[in-house]
Formats: sequence, structure tokens, C-alpha cells
Amino acid sequence: MTQPFQQILVATDFSTCSTAALRYALQLASPLGAAVDVVHAWDYRAVYSRAMAGSGPPEREVERMQEAASARLKTFCEGHDIRRRLVRGGEAAAEVAQAAAGYDMLVVGTHGRQGVSRLFLGSVAEQIVRTAPCPVLTVRAPDEE
Repeated sequence: MTQPFQQILVATDFSTCSTAALRYALQLASPLGAAVDVVHAWDYRAVYSRAMAGSGPPEREVERMQEAASARLKTFCEGHDIRRRLVRGGEAAAEVAQAAAGYDMLVVGTHGRQGVSRLFLGSVAEQIVRTAPCPVLTVRAPDEE
């Protein structure tokens, strides 16, 4: 019989709840001997809004944002036993769900928004839960003081 979870993917937006999700995934992976990868999806639509504001051609802006996201992800993962870091450009929920193909579990942080803020902002975590090809574990950050 094979291990139920050999590969775990953690999605991050670099928030406190993403840090909690990473810690939880690492604690889960350790006794199972599972590999942990981390994915960050940055929104490509920001490239075009910056380009329209005169910051340069979209191609250069895409490169700059990709480099910035990669550097931030590297910092986010420092000090943790992470196998791979993945950076994807596009709509966050769709990119994370696509990246999760082939993984045994996806772990995402959730901000736990309710009411009007959830109505207007939506929930990336909820979209991921509905579209991911594998089981999804959502983790809320501990209450901030």
C-alpha cells in the first residue's frame, strides 16, 4: 500500500494565513515523508494596468513581476524544507488549481472574510476548493492580536 500523501502543494499569497498554511502542511508532511512544494500565482491583469500607466511595455512588466514574485517566494520559503517553488502568472484560483494537478493534497490559507467584504472580494480559497483536482485543506490563521 502506498502512502496516501506523497506530494503536498501549498498555495501562498504571502499573508499570515498563508504562513499558517505552510506550517500546517510541513507538520502534516513530516511524519508521512511527503514532499512539500509551494506555489504563488500573481495576477497578470496588474501588468496591463501598469503598462497603461506608462511604466513600460507589457513584456518587460511581465518579466519584472515574475522576478519580483520569484524573489518574494524564495524569501517566504527560507528556513523550511521545500522541494520546489512555483510561480505562475494569471488569475490566482485558476492557476493554483491547475498547478495542483498531480498532487495528493493542496493546502491553502483562508482569510475567513464574511458578509459584505466576502461578497465584494469573493473568496480565492473557495474557488480553489471548487475547482482543484485533489483534496484541499483550508487553514485559517490564528486570530491576530
